Amino acid sequence: MAMGLLRSGYNVLLVDHDERGLEDAVQAASGLQGKAVAFVADLAEPSEASRTIEAGLEEFGTVECLVNNAALGAQLLSPDYLKVPPSFDNVSADLLIRFFHVNAIAPILLAQAAVKHMRTQGYGRIVNITTSLDTMLRRGLLPYGGTKASLEAHSAIMAKDLEGTGITVNVLIPGGASNTQMVTETMAPDRNVLIQPEVMVEPLLWLLGESSPPRNGLRVNAALWHRNTSAEKSGFAAAIGWEGFGSAAIMPAA
Repeated sequence: MAMGLLRSGYNVLLVDHDERGLEDAVQAASGLQGKAVAFVADLAEPSEASRTIEAGLEEFGTVECLVNNAALGAQLLSPDYLKVPPSFDNVSADLLIRFFHVNAIAPILLAQAAVKHMRTQGYGRIVNITTSLDTMLRRGLLPYGGTKASLEAHSAIMAKDLEGTGITVNVLIPGGASNTQMVTETMAPDRNVLIQPEVMVEPLLWLLGESSPPRNGLRVNAALWHRNTSAEKSGFAAAIGWEGFGSAAIMPAA
């Protein structure tokens, strides 16, 4: 996604706790249209969110887009979490808390810090990367599934809060098992059977682009985007969340 943005002319602040990985990414971005800047941060620490946004403002003078992709993956629970699903009671307290800090809390803190600036300019784009509903509910994926479900629900609320401000919040998912660190070599020796990360680029650019009315509160499936080759794509996007599950909500009468 970062390379796709850079090729399209976006300047990108690349954020990770892995300094070596960031250096490799910046080197790989050399010669692309946009400027890539590395920023080392551990997003499990709440104070790092505001420091990250401040770094973007200092480097580029503005923050127009925030892509919340940083996450801890289920491979940290088991090298083959589908065949050998770990039980929730075997997840350590420290790891459980770190999952929530990185996957669920950090995206909100980053969005809060970014929106303070975006409101003054009347424009902004926030894209949160979550996962498929069955992954959220799959045995062996606690706390990964729950933290992604949390981000999904909060994305819907954020989108409603920002309606009419010029700032949009949308969700993007790969749509299946992807060729990332989360799917280990043990689980998929043949990486060609997996969804390749590049499929995320086109729908991401679509969400970051300008439109009237602005695209807001959508959940976009990158795999469906690429399977639908028609000029007028359809079926790849829906409202954030889980349609049909809200009818039993308790709401006091006005």
